[in-house]
Amino acid sequence: MGMILLFVGMGMFIGAMSANGWDFKKLSTIKYEVKTYEVDGEFSSIVLDSETSDINFILSIDGKNKVVCDETNSISHSVEIIDGNLVIKKNDNRKWYEHIGIFLSNSEIDIYLTKSEYQSLSIENKTGNVKVSKDFIFDDINILCSTGNVVFNANVRNTIKVKVSTGNMEFRNLTCKNISLEGKTGNVYLENVIATGEMDVKISTGNIKLNDSDALNMTLKTSTGNIKGTILTAKIFIAKTSTGNIDVPNTITGGICNVTTSTGNISLKIS
Repeated sequence: MGMILLFVGMGMFIGAMSANGWDFKKLSTIKYEVKTYEVDGEFSSIVLDSETSDINFILSIDGKNKVVCDETNSISHSVEIIDGNLVIKKNDNRKWYEHIGIFLSNSEIDIYLTKSEYQSLSIENKTGNVKVSKDFIFDDINILCSTGNVVFNANVRNTIKVKVSTGNMEFRNLTCKNISLEGKTGNVYLENVIATGEMDVKISTGNIKLNDSDALNMTLKTSTGNIKGTILTAKIFIAKTSTGNIDVPNTITGGICNVTTSTGNISLKIS
């Protein structure tokens, strides 16, 4: 009987999703309306504070700076320029009972920017993904997320600093001076990421994968997970694992590459 009810429930779910074009937002008990904030004035840096949103940075093609948000009567945003900073803040004024319901997707904040270069980008987001396209260049990056994935493809002149409690971090085809990534649960993937200074990646549970990525000095550390991939230049390798295999080049020149995992394998090669 239980299996019959299970299959009936699955059939009803599939039917409902098919009828809604597999758009999970249509099954949510919270209904959003899209609001656009046009930004007039000059700014050199961006500060974003959001409780629960998927955040996307997109190069504008219509010559206008604008912020496009999902809102309700109880959820709004403030968008203003303060001391040369574009400050975006989500205001959630829901009552306690409005937090009860079916929430199958996050609201979205799309930031359309006309210029490609900015000084700093600072994001604090409790729940939601962050995606920054390859069309931008920043001086410094600081991203703090509790739960969500970070996909970052923009060049940075100085330092990238990202901290994620639960979620994956992915960086592709970029250069920077220093990169510091910290996480509790999730994987880290670096592809064609070149830091002229320090690369520091530390996570508690998850894998670290490098594809043709490098830095002057590297620290790669996970408690439970594998550390694998390819770097570009010779290093003095210091590799340690409590439970697992170690396979690193036997080079004695270059910067320091400190690789540590408690439970997992270490396999790095020079491409």
